[in-house]
Amino acid sequence: MQDLAEWLGAIGMAQYAPRFVAQKLDMDLLAKLSDGDLEKLGVSAFGDRLRLLKGISTSELRSRKTAATPRQGRRDSSASRSLHDWFTEGNEFCDLREAKVLLDALP
Repeated sequence: MQDLAEWLGAIGMAQYAPRFVAQKLDMDLLAKLSDGDLEKLGVSAFGDRLRLLKGISTSELRSRKTAATPRQGRRDSSASRSLHDWFTEGNEFCDLREAKVLLDALP
């Protein structure tokens, strides 16, 4: 679990480490989290959720996830799920900065 706390600290999200540890999350499970999962964990700020998803998609987590999960013909990344969650939860508006963060998080 120390590995997870260090990673969160490295991306400026150390304040969420106790929540992740309390839910028994580790680095391998972190790669499978979606925007909705992060919200359920108590990461209520949309910007923080996007930063976490971007960190997940751009870090070594992505290579861990890809190695552990064979591709099934569809892109199944945290960022893709985040986009899907955003648009299917009734969010109609997204300013250009939010859209850029979402698009930058895509693999």
